[in-house]
Amino acid sequence: MRPGQQGDMRAADYVLGLMSPVESARFEQDLRKDPGLVGEVEAWRERVARLKAESELTPHAEMRRRIADGMSERPATSSALVAAKTNPRPLIGRTETAVLGLLLGAMLGATAVWLALG
Repeated sequence: MRPGQQGDMRAADYVLGLMSPVESARFEQDLRKDPGLVGEVEAWRERVARLKAESELTPHAEMRRRIADGMSERPATSSALVAAKTNPRPLIGRTETAVLGLLLGAMLGATAVWLALG
């Protein structure tokens, strides 16, 4: 990890609201002491604001019309949805899952041995 990268991630977590109240309070104390960290927080706020602005773009009128037309043509209940409700069988069974797990374990083990010897 390069220097400053941890600060970047803490700033991102702070801006995105991913910190606990205790972590947030500690980070705010660090913000008062470190002007560089304040800059990182501002940079993350700008990134998030740009993403929000881009996500608020709406499709043009032709696309909205096509979406509305497509939705009005669909039946109220999809036959696939009805089939899924009436036949709750999993895609693969226990035996297949066990075989896949065994094969995956063997592949990972072989990879580990190859890396250790290589």
